[in-house]
Amino acid sequence: MKTEIVDGEIARTGGANVFADLGLSNPEERLLKARLMSAINEEIRRRALTQQQAGKLVRLKQPELSRIANGPGAGFSTDRLIEVLRHLGCDVEISVSVASGPVGELRCQETVSNEARASAAHYSRSRDAFAIRLRNGIELLIPRRLLQGLAQATAADASRIMIVDKGSGLRWPTLDVDLTVPGLVSGVFGWSGRHH
Repeated sequence: MKTEIVDGEIARTGGANVFADLGLSNPEERLLKARLMSAINEEIRRRALTQQQAGKLVRLKQPELSRIANGPGAGFSTDRLIEVLRHLGCDVEISVSVASGPVGELRCQETVSNEARASAAHYSRSRDAFAIRLRNGIELLIPRRLLQGLAQATAADASRIMIVDKGSGLRWPTLDVDLTVPGLVSGVFGWSGRHH
């Protein structure tokens, strides 16, 4: 985890695995299970199923499915989570390749709904930044000065942010500015290129 001062505030940038950043045991397995649970929740939302309807499909009682939906997932093995996805009609692919180091990595890549999507977004005047909450629970804080088309906007115009395209886009209608959420997650802060 990297710590730095940005605009007078302490900012910590985590690595690719939050469980490793927190020093928890078995971080790769924890991340894999979290991504599988996220994929389960996303598929249930995509199909607009209630927990009871989904429970019948995956052969789980509603309280068990609620444990997956609310994050802890205690008591569910990776194998069981994969079975839940399969019974929701998702293909699960496992790929093995030669490791680049002495010990291989455990990774999970969603191919059906791997695109980052926003569930909430607002402009923080005190931080002069946009707070964007993703459906997977991650929150981004992006300084306004970095976003093309928004650096010179008034605070009132910056606050008029809309989530569009089922969470894959953000729009500022009074400024005629549109940005993609996957682009922002990837470090593309405008239409002219990547921020370094």
